[in-house]
Amino acid sequence: PTIVEMVILLLAFEILREASIRMPNNVGQALSIVGALVLGQAAVEAKLISAPMVIIIALTGTTSMLIPTMGGAEIITRIGLLALTATLGMVGFTLGYLVLFFHLASLQTFGVPYLSLADNRKGSQKHDSFVRARWGRLRYRKLFSTPEEKLEMGLGGENQEP
Repeated sequence: PTIVEMVILLLAFEILREASIRMPNNVGQALSIVGALVLGQAAVEAKLISAPMVIIIALTGTTSMLIPTMGGAEIITRIGLLALTATLGMVGFTLGYLVLFFHLASLQTFGVPYLSLADNRKGSQKHDSFVRARWGRLRYRKLFSTPEEKLEMGLGGENQEP
């Protein structure tokens, strides 16, 4: 079944990634590239997994290296969503993402909601939501950092009244 193929490939990919992290740079990169090619080709030729599944896992693994390392949380979330999707289909996938979204919405860091930048009701804050704006474009401090007073950003870090 497809779910077994996906779990086997995800585990193999994680093992190769962990092995390449613990090796010296050049050896680790060569080990992960050659290991992935050899294991993928051998598994496809032995008819253990399908070729499209190797491509999907390779793309997933490559794109997972673009984001900062999350460690175990990323792996647990990925396998949990995979299990929900395998058992319940699209309903499980949607349910899993809703649970993940509600969990992220309930988190707070130093009293600031984790997803506060996604809720951007003030027009002056929009230019710094998803892509970091240049210092020259940042005139006021973020509203969640100083909600009781509106402070301008001065040179050298001093606060100025508007």
